[in-house]
Amino acid sequence: MKKTFMLLALVVSGIAAWAQNADHSHVSGVVENSNGEKLVNAVVNFYSATDSLRHFPCVCDVEGYFNLEIPKGEYRYAISYMGQRFQNEDFRVNATAGSVRLRPIVVSVNETILDEVVVKANRPFVSYQGNNAVYHLAAHRGAAGGTVLDGLKFIPGMQVDGADGLSVFGFYKLTVAVNGRVLKLTDEEVKAYLATLGTADVEQIELIRNPGSEYGSLSGAVLNVVTKKKADEGINAFFSANLSYQRMLSEQANGRVNINEGKWRNFVAYNFTDRRRKEMLDTSIGCDTTVVNPQQSHLFQLGSELQIASAHFVGMRIYGTRSDEKLENTPNLLVDMDRLGAGANLYHSVSNKLLTWNVNADYAYRNSKKEYQREGVYTSGLKDVFHYLRASTDFWYKLAPAVTFQTGGGWTTSDIDTRPMEQNTGTAYKYTEKTLSAYLTLRYNDHSIDAYGGIQGNYDDWKYREHSVPDDKTRHLWVWQPYFSIGYNWAKNHRLSATFQTYYKRPDFRDLMPYISSSSTIVNRKGSTDMKNSTRYSLSLNYTFMRAAMLEVSLSSEKNPIVENIVLTGSAYHISKINLENSKYLRVVAGTPIPIITNERGLSWLATTYLAYHLQRDKGVVNNVPYSHNFNAYYVQHKQSIYLPSEWTFDAQVTYYSPLTAGLYLTEKQWWTDLTISKRVGDWKFALSGHDLFNTNIARGRVAGMDSPVYFTKNWCRPKITLGVNVALGNKKLKTSNRKNVDADSRLKQSADEGITIGENK
Repeated sequence: MKKTFMLLALVVSGIAAWAQNADHSHVSGVVENSNGEKLVNAVVNFYSATDSLRHFPCVCDVEGYFNLEIPKGEYRYAISYMGQRFQNEDFRVNATAGSVRLRPIVVSVNETILDEVVVKANRPFVSYQGNNAVYHLAAHRGAAGGTVLDGLKFIPGMQVDGADGLSVFGFYKLTVAVNGRVLKLTDEEVKAYLATLGTADVEQIELIRNPGSEYGSLSGAVLNVVTKKKADEGINAFFSANLSYQRMLSEQANGRVNINEGKWRNFVAYNFTDRRRKEMLDTSIGCDTTVVNPQQSHLFQLGSELQIASAHFVGMRIYGTRSDEKLENTPNLLVDMDRLGAGANLYHSVSNKLLTWNVNADYAYRNSKKEYQREGVYTSGLKDVFHYLRASTDFWYKLAPAVTFQTGGGWTTSDIDTRPMEQNTGTAYKYTEKTLSAYLTLRYNDHSIDAYGGIQGNYDDWKYREHSVPDDKTRHLWVWQPYFSIGYNWAKNHRLSATFQTYYKRPDFRDLMPYISSSSTIVNRKGSTDMKNSTRYSLSLNYTFMRAAMLEVSLSSEKNPIVENIVLTGSAYHISKINLENSKYLRVVAGTPIPIITNERGLSWLATTYLAYHLQRDKGVVNNVPYSHNFNAYYVQHKQSIYLPSEWTFDAQVTYYSPLTAGLYLTEKQWWTDLTISKRVGDWKFALSGHDLFNTNIARGRVAGMDSPVYFTKNWCRPKITLGVNVALGNKKLKTSNRKNVDADSRLKQSADEGITIGENK
């Protein structure tokens, strides 16, 4: 058996090596000066014709000779020798044959050594790694010089505005991670964090449509922010501020200071938000106007990373939050909320050409107080204390040039303790949940085929009790999540892939707590301990053209989907979450970006259009009555960016939703517009933007599954004008240091599909 396994491994390795060599070319030549002398230790750097940041260097021997194996394609090359750089239009090669021998490369070496060499590269705005889109915000002239939060608006299909977090393609909710580590923050705090990051601090943004097991049991998509691998040495800072008018004034200020020296990378960041907004809800059971005035929040962060060795890192990020929010509801109902929070993330990473090992530990603490007042008189109060602790690890090992083994897992515990602020009044509750997960994945990757498959097991243990009742309610659950994916690059600009994923979702703490809470004059919220986890199976077929235009068809079946429901109890209405029996859908997402077109006068233009079509069937029991509902909907988003001379940029976006069903809410069509004009002046950037200027984004519809129809009109009062200013200060030149850029981790994980899609001169 052992001999058979060794023989099989040799055959797989041989096939992989043959496939790899078939897609590579050997380029060789000699470098000499004008006197015929061979240049020893001259560096020859080959740059991809489509992405000059993807390069392959080699060093000449004592005879000035070099020999390098590179992927087949078109390249330009440059020579570096004794502080000088040589490049012209003739330094090009079409490496499509098995081996290419260049004629002698002759350069004129000057005796004067250059003090500084500035290299400009063609950086793409978007490229692909497998099925994941990778965006370089600094390459987009509209995003460059601004915050990462503002830069996300330029990503096709992305939606940023509003208090409901981030979403993409109209249907997928985004979880935000930084360098592969999910941020344990609220939606508002995630946006505040992204507002403290400048695009110059970020290497790339990865949009992961089908997140792997290393991200846990996520049912949406992941937006992974990858910070710079080669950070600017010394001290530099980024500050931003904006003033918004949305019926009321709101302000935001952000700052980040980076202190980088040698092997140390440190930062301190701060965000202050003073937000005011107004929303109106008109229903057939009553009217409600909610005014947030004000919502003041603070987010403080401190991070440090040490490179112990060339591929060995250890770091931490700690944060603290403080917010005070006042919700005014008519008639004269006030909810005063105070929140305190703190957390820490510790991580360790070691990697080389064969393996990568990551270890993470997270802790989060929240203390929230709510005071309810009616007509200026205090009526009641509620206090929540939340603790969260997670430890996780993942390990990658390259078994063969094209085969990688991945394993990992994590342990999570969290509990929430909620009780009235006054003694001997009301009922106190405590909920504790522990989760243990582990996964195994096998990956295959050559230059035409990449695939992975595996399984993740999850064990959930949760306990709920009332403080006054001695008996606990417990639940134990095993969930298995099989998954696989295969992608085939069957031509230079064509890719096909199929992905199967299994997800499960737990109800939120608040939806499980059986007490009634109020932040509205017409509808209270009530939890239920009978909620079940939902499990979804999804199969996606994807085709991409030129790594940009894409067409995806998804089939999904979900058991026990969690939806929001309105229940009539006696004469009072309550909002609560319930489980349907199942939900099945067919979804089609298509996107067509048009590449940037640039002329000699500095004008350039980029347009993208994304369309999502959704056909769904829901079945279950709602308010003790059998429920079955079929619906279809579609989503369209069109963006245009025009770059004018003298660093002016104009951006316009139109988003449209057809009538659709969100849980049990049947809504009519919605649409809105976004406009932005910006100007860069040196290290400064100024922007003026308008969101939903015509106030067309109003949700109208009715609630399904009710004996007496409940109609609603939700007006977010979103016409908003924002004036923003950003500035980068300090050292912005990359100095030579003893800190090495190790890319072994990404080599293990990324797909062979690295084609360039849309780019501009940067």
